[in-house]
Amino acid sequence: MTNEIRKEVIWIWLSGMGRPVNKILAFLLEEYGSVEAIWQADSKSKLSDRILKNPELAEKILDKKEREVAFYTYEKSKKDGGRITYLEKDDYPDLLKHIYAPPLVLYYYGTLPYYKSPDMPLLAVVGSRKCTTYGNSMVYKICAQLAYCGVGIVSGLAKGIDARAHEGAIAGDGYTVGVLGGGADVIYPFENIHLYYKVREFGCVMSEYPPGTEPLRSHFPARNRIIAGMSQGTFVCEATKSSGTMITVDRALEENRQIYALPGNADSELSEGTNNLIKRCAVCVTGYQDILQDMGYEPRRRPPAESLMKLQGLEGNVKKVAEAIAAGAYTADEIQKKSGIPSASVQIALTILEVKGIIRRNHQGGFCII
Repeated sequence: MTNEIRKEVIWIWLSGMGRPVNKILAFLLEEYGSVEAIWQADSKSKLSDRILKNPELAEKILDKKEREVAFYTYEKSKKDGGRITYLEKDDYPDLLKHIYAPPLVLYYYGTLPYYKSPDMPLLAVVGSRKCTTYGNSMVYKICAQLAYCGVGIVSGLAKGIDARAHEGAIAGDGYTVGVLGGGADVIYPFENIHLYYKVREFGCVMSEYPPGTEPLRSHFPARNRIIAGMSQGTFVCEATKSSGTMITVDRALEENRQIYALPGNADSELSEGTNNLIKRCAVCVTGYQDILQDMGYEPRRRPPAESLMKLQGLEGNVKKVAEAIAAGAYTADEIQKKSGIPSASVQIALTILEVKGIIRRNHQGGFCII
């Protein structure tokens, strides 16, 4: 076993010591000085008097099965290209190290921000699973533009705003992180399977939960602290006043991170949360420049025109139809002739583009890029 593998196994073993794991780790380091020394305390004679006074913890340290589970978890985490980082490792997300309760271990697929660009700013993006067409369109556009400028987009790979944030980052040829409430190898929701693999390709999918862990409801508040904790700020796109999104906002505020919010209709329930945040503490965001300016980040490149940006990340017939509309095709017949694909496929592509908030239909029945 190499020294690095040994370290990874030790950190996995430590992460299973119980709750609150960070306080337990601090106590053990106080007793032994290093994680390696804790691992070597494998007999009763090597346990300190303070640990012996905690029978449950002492039993955990001495239990050989716990060590075997750590080895098994390590082996399972490496399946299909999986990787591990831990609290003392250089590639562990820097801001996340300094939150109140950072995860000891992160299991991930893809490329960590450290390897993409150590200085890359990260922005958490959260919002409603039942977003409006307005929210759908705005989060996609703003995330695509920010990603093109070099800002990494962090979200939870859920339905609605999360999915559109990741899609926008990919369309902007940028970097994105999906933080899961189950194991990094467990795709949830399953309808996002295509997006899950895209996020792995353009960034990484990560979790503090061991491989195979189901995405239980109780895991998501803890997941949210990672999304907020590894990011310089949190952008809230659409949310009711009492939604789960506000848990992420609370975590961000606790860590003294900036909050950004997309304003919405005063009579829309999905805008109550964001509009109230703007009244209280959030920077009002009507375009990507608002976030860049507040971050004090000067990008090396600026995004192309919005209409062209929206075409990035599209594939197949959907891309052909969007390009035909951008080139001046107006009606369904014109789009069919310009794209060269069957009418039925044009109709399907038009529906997808409308749902994504990329095109709209006017009163005359024509189509245009929003």
